[in-house]
Amino acid sequence: HLIIGFVSIESNSIQVNAINDHFIQHCKSVINLHKSDTQLMISIGGGNNDNGFHSTALTPGNRKQLANSAINTLLKYGLDGLDIDWEFPGWATVHYNDKNTFNLLLKEVKQTFREYSVRSHTKELVLSVAVAAQYTIIKRSYSAPQLNEYVDFINLMAYDYYLFHRYWPFVGHNSPLSSRSSRIPLFTTFSTQWSANNWHQLGVHKSKIMVGIPTYGRSFRLAFGSFTSPGSLATSSSQDMSYSQVCQFLDTKGTTVAFDEESGVPYAFRDNTWITYESTESALKKSTWIRDNGFGGVMTFSLNADDLTGQCHHNHSFPIHHSINSVAKQ
Repeated sequence: HLIIGFVSIESNSIQVNAINDHFIQHCKSVINLHKSDTQLMISIGGGNNDNGFHSTALTPGNRKQLANSAINTLLKYGLDGLDIDWEFPGWATVHYNDKNTFNLLLKEVKQTFREYSVRSHTKELVLSVAVAAQYTIIKRSYSAPQLNEYVDFINLMAYDYYLFHRYWPFVGHNSPLSSRSSRIPLFTTFSTQWSANNWHQLGVHKSKIMVGIPTYGRSFRLAFGSFTSPGSLATSSSQDMSYSQVCQFLDTKGTTVAFDEESGVPYAFRDNTWITYESTESALKKSTWIRDNGFGGVMTFSLNADDLTGQCHHNHSFPIHHSINSVAKQ
């Protein structure tokens, strides 16, 4: 599946802007050129909190309107399915019932997709959701058995485990494979392995869990340049880095590259800058674990954050995706 994001909700209907339209047409052309059976989907929402989901999910009429709008939009553009990326139902808000209305929204969309398939004698449209990996958000925002029933698969966002905050001013891995030992129980949940297994234990079939691997990195400003291990004190963090930008940092004189064996991911530092990132090696290791443990597959975020131009000295573009794909082909 190739998922294009993000479209928006306005008045309980899906709105596709000119940029989205361009990407959809371009992706369809590439898929047709290569005679690929890749399914093309669009995603509603993204990392901007509510995005109109609360009001749309609130009433039966609004939910039905969105479901019908989804079908009309998918048919108009010749797409195969819809991904819903609500970040996150009932989280950091007073709308505590969002968890329940989210389930009702998914139920309505899935039922509408099925009814249309029967009525039109066509293949059923695909429905997926992007879900959080962190324990606190999962507990507040989701009911796993309902997700397992209503969606075709979930895209587990197994990243953003460590974000800089004034009340938590430390460096940490963006997407560790395994958890570091800690006296604080919550910190032992900060890993891809824990999150994927937790979603399965909560009630989502492994075949429906697409485990996320990020292609972007993140930089922090160290408080003291002599303290560089994960968990060191930081004063700030900057914006995310594409893999090409990560490689530029790694190629700069004076940079030290390290690998955290306990977490299964690399990090690097120079002067007072510390970065967490995914490498082709760590992506390979994660993909192998995902395959060997029977999960449905890998989701990456995102295709355009990988190395498009060969900055990273590999023999091809999109090296992280090539690394992941090499496991899928085995």
